[in-house]
Amino acid sequence: MIKVESLESFSKSDEGPIALTFEEKNGALWIKLRKHTEQKLQKMRIRLEADQDSTETAKIRGRILELKNFLTLDGPEER
Repeated sequence: MIKVESLESFSKSDEGPIALTFEEKNGALWIKLRKHTEQKLQKMRIRLEADQDSTETAKIRGRILELKNFLTLDGPEER
């Protein structure tokens, strides 16, 4: 089993240099993916507010972190 000290440290070490170009950010595909991901993120946040055991809460927090990381792809253009 892989031991991860914290979700925050894991996400920071997993960051890559990927960023979308201006054209990609404004394309129909990214707009659809962003909308879909934002909807999933909202559902995960609602699930997080429900009464869960600590394992399920950790799983949901991990999914939220991954969705938020995905949404950062349209951050500042670096290419």
